[in-house]
Amino acid sequence: MVPLSRERPEMASWGPELKLVGSSSRPYTSLPTNYNVQLSYILNGVNSDPCQGNLACLPEVSVPAGDAVIISYAPIDGTANTTSTITLQACYNAVSTQDRPWRKPNNVISKDKQCTVKVAKGLGPQGNFTYFPNDDTSPAGYFIQVLEVCSNGQYCGKAHSVQQYTIIPIDSRPAWLMVLVGVFCCVGPFSLAAYFVGERHFKKRQ
Repeated sequence: MVPLSRERPEMASWGPELKLVGSSSRPYTSLPTNYNVQLSYILNGVNSDPCQGNLACLPEVSVPAGDAVIISYAPIDGTANTTSTITLQACYNAVSTQDRPWRKPNNVISKDKQCTVKVAKGLGPQGNFTYFPNDDTSPAGYFIQVLEVCSNGQYCGKAHSVQQYTIIPIDSRPAWLMVLVGVFCCVGPFSLAAYFVGERHFKKRQ
């Protein structure tokens, strides 16, 4: 495995503020599934396939470590519509939507709460995109959804990845603080014991 640069591409992540284009009131079922989507990963700075084709395995993507998801997408029939653009979204998987109504799937695109993490828009009709999840990305399991936007501004195709991944929770506590807590945890009992011994000795002298 060859180490890759940690420099983030200019369009690596658009964040949750990205707005959908196209007719978002359309149902997903009205769109043909006309794309293939494949995922690979940059983990700990190297191009990695930790699951080796096992779809039950969810690679762990660490936001603090600068890990990334490489999204490869192409038309199923091999012929790209050169006037179309692509919107990419990260969607919560079934486990991460269970008993969470705020992530509830909906067939109407504008009402779908499952695919609220916006990755990129305005991409070419086929290619690769390197996605660096940002600090606002919730720890959960995800898959990637592709939406094709035709030249008239309407959604005209869709697809989603079979492969999934999980975002590792971010530990915002600095290392020095954890070391300090450990030191006080070790010293604290001895200090307390010394206090009681000293207090008892002082009372005996009175």
